[in-house]
Amino acid sequence: KYYTVGAYVQGQLSFNRIQLLLALRQEFYRDVLDFRTPAENIVRQEKLLPRLGLVYDITEDINVYGTYTESFQPQTSSVLLNPDLGGPFDPLSASMWEVGSKSEWIHNRISLNVALYNIEQNNILVNANDPQNPDQLEQRGQEVSKGIEVDIMGNILSNLSVTANYAYNDTRITQSDNEEQIGRLKENAPHHQGGVWGKFTIDQGLLEGLGIGFGSNFISERVTFDTYTLGLKLPGYVVSDAAIYYKVDRFNISANFNNLFNKTHWTGGYSYTRLFPGAPRNYLLNVAYTF
Repeated sequence: KYYTVGAYVQGQLSFNRIQLLLALRQEFYRDVLDFRTPAENIVRQEKLLPRLGLVYDITEDINVYGTYTESFQPQTSSVLLNPDLGGPFDPLSASMWEVGSKSEWIHNRISLNVALYNIEQNNILVNANDPQNPDQLEQRGQEVSKGIEVDIMGNILSNLSVTANYAYNDTRITQSDNEEQIGRLKENAPHHQGGVWGKFTIDQGLLEGLGIGFGSNFISERVTFDTYTLGLKLPGYVVSDAAIYYKVDRFNISANFNNLFNKTHWTGGYSYTRLFPGAPRNYLLNVAYTF
């Protein structure tokens, strides 16, 4: 049995072009081991969590921001109560700072977001990679993620919209009971990922209301638990999707074509015996009527 209680205070200040957010949250966590037995033991953990945010408006269309936050999260009850997983485990904790810019261009038709971040996570649960007990978990000391994200979206024309995003991420193990893991890349964390989606809608003539969408998502190569022993890496992939939309009167019809080219790909995995394949080509038809 466990208890978690929190209390927080938060305030926001504005001065000319500056907006400032300040917050503090106090967390109290109690984990009762061997509940209602002679060996009952209470584990107490407390954490004070700050949260800071700053936004500066350079112009009406461009602002820059910075934020810092910390988190504290007890493990879920399913993890705490399952004896096959190897617990009990310490709560998760993390800290993050991020700086970036949000802007609008061409008379607010295009939005551009750019962010740099650093995330530090502690006490992460990962699979223990035990062939005798594939469900067993272990707690890793620390992982650090650093990267940049770029998003752009908007209307190139009144009937043509485009969304594109790209992220570079480097996630490495920085603390572990297994010294060989320190400095290694985190499993299933690609260095590069992104995508693009475009939608064109016919806005006049006999086919008015007909729209076509097409786009792709990509992920680069990823490492697994078996990368450093058996050489297993998950290959990068590009998956393309398409869609057709038609809106007439009160009807709204859409057909989605996922993994259009039936690309074989792996969304994740830990070892040769635990790999997760992506869905093959599939279709979805939606018909909606508004009364």
